[in-house]
Amino acid sequence: RTPDALAVVSDGEALTYRELNEQSNQLARFLQSQGIGRESIVALWMPRSVRYVQFVLGVLKAGGAILPIDPSTPAERIRHMLRDSRPALVLTELPLPEAVLGDAEAVTAEEAISRSTRMPASDLTHGANSSDALYVIYTSGSTGTPKGVMIEHRTLINLLQWQQESIPVQAGASKVLQFAAMSFDVCYQEMFTALLGGAELHIVGEDQKRQPREFVESVVEIGADIVFLPTAFLKY
Repeated sequence: RTPDALAVVSDGEALTYRELNEQSNQLARFLQSQGIGRESIVALWMPRSVRYVQFVLGVLKAGGAILPIDPSTPAERIRHMLRDSRPALVLTELPLPEAVLGDAEAVTAEEAISRSTRMPASDLTHGANSSDALYVIYTSGSTGTPKGVMIEHRTLINLLQWQQESIPVQAGASKVLQFAAMSFDVCYQEMFTALLGGAELHIVGEDQKRQPREFVESVVEIGADIVFLPTAFLKY
């Protein structure tokens, strides 16, 4: 509906809705050429960025489910997540030690983007169903071994539909902050609150989050009007 409006902004990078849609369509076709389809798990091992949003959409449009891996995650936990979930593919911007990767197949983000540019940018006509997995996020493991929790598309859609009725997002006007780590489910609530509402998604850098007062100042500067924050930030 708003192809020329900004969709996602981070650290000097930005994509319009048209650019984000077309580039994620190309990525989806590349992933399908690699055998990714309905409920194939694809691990995303990369920092939060404009590119990360692009890859999330590419995986979902291909029919797959994402397994987010925060770059700061300890190696032993990553090893367990990959062995337990057995992803069809790992997309990464970071060096992957073989001891951690195990039998999982890895493709760099650069290679995926390079190969996807040859793919059609038109919309795909098939992908996931509402009952298919959207993402797999692992528990903290505080009670034992971390366990993967699979969330379906309809679960997030139900949440966002309720949220839109309670806190309307204005297409082309609202600015939504993306604050949460990608391994925390609120990350995807933030992401799709913006994208399904036609708003701008502004991704906060990890360095900004460590300086609460400066962070709040940057939120004011951005003009973000929808934010999901830990209560500790309210005092600032």
